[in-house]
Amino acid sequence: MTPHYWQLILYKTRADLKMEAARGYMGMLWWVLEPVLYMGAFYIIFAVALQRGGENFVPWLLTGLVVWKWFDTTVRMSLNVITAGKGLMSQVYLPKVFFPAVVILKNSVKFLVTLVLLLLFLLVYGMPLGWSWLMVPVLLLVQLLLICGVTFS
Repeated sequence: MTPHYWQLILYKTRADLKMEAARGYMGMLWWVLEPVLYMGAFYIIFAVALQRGGENFVPWLLTGLVVWKWFDTTVRMSLNVITAGKGLMSQVYLPKVFFPAVVILKNSVKFLVTLVLLLLFLLVYGMPLGWSWLMVPVLLLVQLLLICGVTFS
């Protein structure tokens, strides 16, 4: 793809994020609140009702849910994005990869906001900084490649 398409992807992503934040009452707060609500439901079911979980169950649960939500939302949103953009593609030439790329970038930005808050939570919770934290960018890159592979296929 040419740089022109990348600029268009960035513009469309920015416009979609602004629209999504302005559309609801909670706006960007929902990006953070949704994984926390999921965590609350899973915590009540597994830790309280079933008496499962351990010492670091909450950070483990929240970390898994935040990463899963990124994958799940991106893949689900990209399922019909090409057919939804068919009208625009019939008017102007756009490569088919354009629409899934916008979805991936938009959900990745939302994930990064949530990830920063998650990392702050882990530090406040008392998770010690160690050498294993240096693997986080590598794991996120692998996750992004998995998302791209599933989404573009």
